[in-house]
Amino acid sequence: RSQMKFLVAVDGTRESNRAFQSALELCQRRVDEMVVLMVVEDKGTAEGGVSRQKQKKRDRAHEVLQTLEVACRERRLKYDIVLVEAPDCRAEIVRQAEANKADLLVVGSRGLGLFSRLLGGSVSQYILHRAECNV
Repeated sequence: RSQMKFLVAVDGTRESNRAFQSALELCQRRVDEMVVLMVVEDKGTAEGGVSRQKQKKRDRAHEVLQTLEVACRERRLKYDIVLVEAPDCRAEIVRQAEANKADLLVVGSRGLGLFSRLLGGSVSQYILHRAECNV
């Protein structure tokens, strides 16, 4: 097969870690490329400053991404680590997949029940219906 570009959206949960591990298994060393993406949701603050909660989210994101970067480096993969802040993580994941020209977008599934999906929707469902690449 030819070179593939994987985009893995992570958030530090067990499910996203499983998705990352699956992508690692699919990725062929020195041939494929992996983009590890974490989106910190930022809906803005009234005062315009950086709240403690927002800073905690950023710090946690850096910790998670550092751990995943080690795994990529150990496997000698071509990789890029991307951390962005956006008001809607679902739309940003789709946008990043398109911007990075991903062949495959890998996301975890939280296993929401039907009722929860109908009320709030799921990130994976949103992406599945809007991404132009394979999910």
